[in-house]
Amino acid sequence: MTSFRPVETFLSDPPSSSASYSYFKELLSALRSNDGRMEAIKALRTLEKRFAEAESADDFQKKYHFSFSKIDLGADHGVIHLLQLPSIFAPEEWSYTFYEGLSRFSPASFEDKTVAELGCGNGWITIALARRTRPRKIFGLDINPKAITCAEINLYLNSVGDNGEAILDEEGQALWDRVEFAESDLLSHVTQKKGLKLDRVVGCIPQVLSPDPQALLRKATEAASDQALYDLSNYTEAHGYLEDQFGLGLIAKAVEQSVACLRPSGSIIFNLGGRPGTKVLEGLFMRRGFHIDKVWSTRVVQAGDTDIQALVEIEESSPHRFEFYMGTDSRESISAKTAQAYAAAGGTIAHSLSVYEATLPSHEQVAKILDYLSTPANKKLHEALDLSSNDPQVYSERVRFLAHLAETFQTTQSLPYGDTQGVPELRENIARFVRTFYRAPVAMSQILVAPSRSDIVTNIISLYQPRRVLVDQDLVHRLIPAHYQGRLWLGSEILEAPRRLELLEDLVETLEPELVIACLTDFENESGVGLGNLFAVTAKKNCRLILDISNYFDLSSDPGSSAALQYMSHHTLPDHVHLICGLVKNRVYSDLQLAFLISENQSVIEALVSAAEFSYSRTPFLMQEYYNKILRDLLSFHMTQARESQVISIKEARVDHNTNPKLGPLAKNARLAFSHPCITRNQFPMSASTVRLDYGENCLAIPSNLSHGIYEAYVRREISFDEYDPSPEILANLKRDYQITGLDESQLVLGAGVAPLFAGLLIHIKQIGGTLVFPRGAYGEFVAAAQFFGVGLAHCETYEADKFKLTPKGLHKCLQGIQKPWVFINGPTVNPTGAAYSSTELDEIANVIEAHDGGLIFDSIFGGLNFKGDREPISLKHLATRDVPWVFLGGASKLFAAGGLRFGYALSDVPELIQWLHQNPFEGPHFTIQYAIKKVLAAYQSRDPELVSSLGQQRLLLAERAAILGSCLRECGWRVLEPDGGLFLIAKPDAYMGKEFLFTDNSGQEQKVVLDGVELVKSLFFTENLLINDSKWTGIDGYCRFVLSVTQEDFDQGLARLRSFHKRVLEKCN
Repeated sequence: MTSFRPVETFLSDPPSSSASYSYFKELLSALRSNDGRMEAIKALRTLEKRFAEAESADDFQKKYHFSFSKIDLGADHGVIHLLQLPSIFAPEEWSYTFYEGLSRFSPASFEDKTVAELGCGNGWITIALARRTRPRKIFGLDINPKAITCAEINLYLNSVGDNGEAILDEEGQALWDRVEFAESDLLSHVTQKKGLKLDRVVGCIPQVLSPDPQALLRKATEAASDQALYDLSNYTEAHGYLEDQFGLGLIAKAVEQSVACLRPSGSIIFNLGGRPGTKVLEGLFMRRGFHIDKVWSTRVVQAGDTDIQALVEIEESSPHRFEFYMGTDSRESISAKTAQAYAAAGGTIAHSLSVYEATLPSHEQVAKILDYLSTPANKKLHEALDLSSNDPQVYSERVRFLAHLAETFQTTQSLPYGDTQGVPELRENIARFVRTFYRAPVAMSQILVAPSRSDIVTNIISLYQPRRVLVDQDLVHRLIPAHYQGRLWLGSEILEAPRRLELLEDLVETLEPELVIACLTDFENESGVGLGNLFAVTAKKNCRLILDISNYFDLSSDPGSSAALQYMSHHTLPDHVHLICGLVKNRVYSDLQLAFLISENQSVIEALVSAAEFSYSRTPFLMQEYYNKILRDLLSFHMTQARESQVISIKEARVDHNTNPKLGPLAKNARLAFSHPCITRNQFPMSASTVRLDYGENCLAIPSNLSHGIYEAYVRREISFDEYDPSPEILANLKRDYQITGLDESQLVLGAGVAPLFAGLLIHIKQIGGTLVFPRGAYGEFVAAAQFFGVGLAHCETYEADKFKLTPKGLHKCLQGIQKPWVFINGPTVNPTGAAYSSTELDEIANVIEAHDGGLIFDSIFGGLNFKGDREPISLKHLATRDVPWVFLGGASKLFAAGGLRFGYALSDVPELIQWLHQNPFEGPHFTIQYAIKKVLAAYQSRDPELVSSLGQQRLLLAERAAILGSCLRECGWRVLEPDGGLFLIAKPDAYMGKEFLFTDNSGQEQKVVLDGVELVKSLFFTENLLINDSKWTGIDGYCRFVLSVTQEDFDQGLARLRSFHKRVLEKCN
């Protein structure tokens, strides 16, 4: 039996507050024991009676440091008896209002539910709720340990009869079966119970910043003074949330903890003081994705013992204004500063008090978002978080993508460059969507994904160079650069065409164009009338037809009708017809577009994939992920696999068919470019086990500054132009790293990568009759791109002694007789050699270019990747003093491992060139990408320690790999050119040159070759499944390129396969 002192002994010598608390802990210990419970209840009843008989309740409380009270719950719920200790917030208007709000919910809202009350104090609301609604379990939680002791005593006081027997409800349960009190910092007690999920989180917790926050942090122990513990009910410290400035940081923390603890159908019910203002209070929930309902509201007198000086200071240091009232009946609010002065003069100040219920429609997704943001590294992103939306569809789409993006960044550290044709899963999901909703037998191989429709159209015109093109009158302004409408564009005459099909057919018959880009009217799309005739007329005239279905394609569960797709459900799409669709109806992120092409002509798909390498290169990975997520969600509700068997059989019967020989062939320029190794390497039968050391992207981890910037761009709801425009940061970094000054944003053009900007430059150079001059040993894709766009080419000889860099003497000799030369330089770090130019070398080269009235294209994409971080900045300030037109290209894909992001820029002092690039038909970077780049460039400019460390680790890794790979190659008989930086090295297979070698190709045929810089690459692939760039790609006789910036697994495998090949050659050739 648990013992405690007799009541009279306890009261005979007036105790201190701590002694009084110790006595009640003795009583609680007895209450927990079946043997001691009856005597302990009798003692409590006696103490309650002695308090009721006291002449002065205040004097009694001051003398004995406890008191009792009763609260009549009404409505047949009886009276509850309460012990009150001085260290605990006593029931008052705040808690009464809260209970009134809770009472507006039917008992069924809590019945058989698991509930937690935050800031339970003496436990009266927890007990009252348990009595009224019969929850499965309700946890009363408070950070004040004395409050938990008091609350548990009150639980027994209201659930035990005078003889110690349990008072049972109609279900045979005592209150202590339903109620559990625990000391807890918000929901920490619940989170420690693995697997426990709550249906409701209710609470009334502090909203005023403490005048002494450091002291507040030290208070929550039983040894603390009564006043110190009492302050926990009045004040809070800052918690690192945006809402701290309004005193709502503790509320914000509670809300986010609740998300992790709630069931998807659960809700939060909080009692909130209206001092910060309705917009702030409701915004706290809404920006975290909650939908809210104001359940109850009233006005209460501001507690006289609460210091509002912290609120006054917030008003003085910010534009925010708190809301107080001159009494409970006032209708016009006053500021905190005015309220403080009014109260000091004896006035009564009040504030509103409201009970809110908050539910989370997308609970699982918001939980993932908040989990991602909860890590210390991502804590700053809390301020950017805003999931609020009045449109349920917009809300759902946005939250689902943000959750997916959070998962992506938690599980991967790279932004993959991706397939040129588009992410395979996205193409498969587009095909499944078409098959599901339109019953059209489309396969993923028949789909090409591109940044925009204009990218596709430009490439088709470049591929086939049609003499005349008819473009729908509405589409012409979106697909063709404005200054070329009605004129020659890429050698083609562009004419505007009417939309009505019968008129269009007449034009096709009369003008005999080689390409038509058309769109249906609403009536034609609904009825399908005339579509077959248009197909027939264009086929008759050997005219390619691109039909734009964008207006009638919607990513939703009810996508509407599309005559073209419905045609495909019954007919084979003719070889000369291709459908394009721009996903341009995004209401979540404006202008976040994507396009795709559907064609049953496989040769056209293949040609467009190759053309993409020379134009836009890749579709931004995150744009593809965005739409892939939408499609994945839409298709997850459909039994597509069960329904597709019939459709699939039709599709498989007609995948291959002959291309119409009467249609115009690929242009000569395209055929020449497609013979380059950067395209022909794709003909190798690669598989998942192929190790690719030919792929010139940085596959290493992206800096956290960049991933944070990306996520912030998507998580924010509104971003102004000044907030996302990276131009100031680009110019600042160019000034620091290259000493380029005196230019402004008007001389800067942004692109979706460097490739589309370079393509625009090529088109311009061709139009002015210029010649592009490459060093012998240059980026293979750019050389092939120049061929694709029909630009005149010249190659300047380079030599191993100079690390295959341009020299003034060699360039002078090369430029003799060339009109309008434009010299291309990768610098300061060269692709493919990894050599580095000095400022002096570049200055001397500029002298030669000036002497020959030439221009300079300086591609800095590999800048910052030098292996020695202490190199002096490269100075290009001499360009401003010479009569040399120049273009400076830069981006983020190499230094920041952001190839999949797709961002580049061009800077030039040539006004007409900048004007032309601004009208470039290729799609520019979305504002979310610009925002992320702005963030990482600002960190780069300021030498952010985290970014400096990340780039330093990358530089050391690349240098280490260069040394390891170089050593391996030398062991295997290669001559290695030591790189100064970059992502590659080149080497010549001296030990193998001229040797005969046998290998078996993918068809099973044995091939006998003489090894050189080209045949060796084929042999290496077919014997070891390892792919590198051959000497034709590098442009340097005998030298092959090896990529360093691959995954660790691929790098290790590459070394092993090189050694295996060396052993194989020795065995076969000796």
